[in-house]
Amino acid sequence: MQTSEWAGQFASASDVDPVVSAHGRGFTCSYLLDMGSSRALVEMVDGRVHRITPDPGPLESYDFALRACAATWRDMAQTVPAPGCQGIFAASATRDMRIEGDIAVLMRNLGGITRQIELLRQVGLPQ
Repeated sequence: MQTSEWAGQFASASDVDPVVSAHGRGFTCSYLLDMGSSRALVEMVDGRVHRITPDPGPLESYDFALRACAATWRDMAQTVPAPGCQGIFAASATRDMRIEGDIAVLMRNLGGITRQIELLRQVGLPQ
């Protein structure tokens, strides 16, 4: 699935998900998913996807980034995640995931971000 096609499916899944919606107005941030061969900049406003920019340029700004190789993301996106890939903190402790940027923004929005990472198990990953 191309990154632009994935972006539409991920946005739709996020916007109708009751857990993401429950975070509502408090869930506002922008973050980069760096998945090795593909990247996406996700901008959230009031608990809804405002925009997803596939393969953003180097000057695009974001609050924080989640970076890992494609294999780590594939293991996280499995229906039953591989050991050490249940979430971003597990993957950062046992795999190559790096969490960079404003950690306070990540922690403020952790519930919504965690659910969006779980949605990758339904939507899949871009290629």
